[in-house]
Amino acid sequence: MFNDWQTASAMQLIEVKNSLGEAMISTMGAHVLSYKKANSEDILWVSDKSYMEFGKPIRGGVPVCWPWFGPHPDKERKLPSHGLGRIAVWDVIEKSECADGSSKIVLSLPGKRLPDEFSALDAELEIIVGSSLKMNLKTTNNGEKDFNLTQALHTYFNVTDCEKLHVEGLGNTAYIDKVDNGAEKMQSGDVRIDQEVDRIYMDTTAACTLVDEVSNRKVEISKSGSNSTVVWNPWVKKSIAMPDFGDEEYHTMICVETVNAGKDVIVLKKGESHTLAMEITEK
Repeated sequence: MFNDWQTASAMQLIEVKNSLGEAMISTMGAHVLSYKKANSEDILWVSDKSYMEFGKPIRGGVPVCWPWFGPHPDKERKLPSHGLGRIAVWDVIEKSECADGSSKIVLSLPGKRLPDEFSALDAELEIIVGSSLKMNLKTTNNGEKDFNLTQALHTYFNVTDCEKLHVEGLGNTAYIDKVDNGAEKMQSGDVRIDQEVDRIYMDTTAACTLVDEVSNRKVEISKSGSNSTVVWNPWVKKSIAMPDFGDEEYHTMICVETVNAGKDVIVLKKGESHTLAMEITEK
C-alpha cells in the first residue's frame, strides 16, 4: 500500500506499508525517514530539530549523499556538503508490490536537472520495504569524461543509549580518524562510543551488526558496491554546535554508513554504471 501526501512545508511524503514492514519516504533527497518491520520499533532515527523544508537536508533517516561524500574537493566553489542528491527533488518512476509481499518504489534524479558539470550523471534509487529494508543506488555516466564518484547511504540508527551498544564486523580494520586530523589507526575489537567518533573504515566489504545492549536488538547492515564504512556520533560539542541537532540527541543515535569514501573512489568511465547497495535487517 502506498499513500502520498504533502506536509505543511509542501514536501511530498510517501508512506509504504505491507504485512512485512513499513516506511516513510520523502521525494526530496529520495530520503527514507523511517523504517520498521512488522510488530517492531523504528530502526531509523530523525532529529526533533531537523529541518523539514525544501533546500535543507534532513537530519536523520537515510540521507543519500551523492555524487560526492563530505565537502566538495573544490572548496572555493562552496558547493553543498554531501552533494546535490540529498536536497534535490527526485521523480517517482515506479511503485509496485513484489511476489514475497514486500513493496518497491523507484526514484530517479536525471542529470539534465543538475548543473552542467554533473549533467551527464543519472541516479536511480530502488527502495524495497519488507522484512528488511533494501536500497540500491545506481549511478550511470552518460558523458564523454570520467567521473570520480564518492557517495553514501548515510544511515542514522535509533538506539537506546550510544554508550551501551557495540558494532561488530570492523575488528582489525584500518580506519581514518577524522577527529584526530585524519590519522590512520587500526580497530581493536568491536566499535564502542564513549567520545566523538568520525571514522572511515577502509578496505572492508564486511557486513556490520549493531547490537543495542539495553533492548537486546540486533540490526545487520550488509552491503555491496562499497569498500568502506563510516561510523559517526557527534558527541557533546558538535551536537551543541549543530542547529538541526538537539544538544542531548547524540545519546540515542549512531550512524553506520554504507559508502564509497576516502580512497574508495569509483571512477565511472563513459557509459559505465555503479550500484551502491545496502540491506538493513533486524535480527
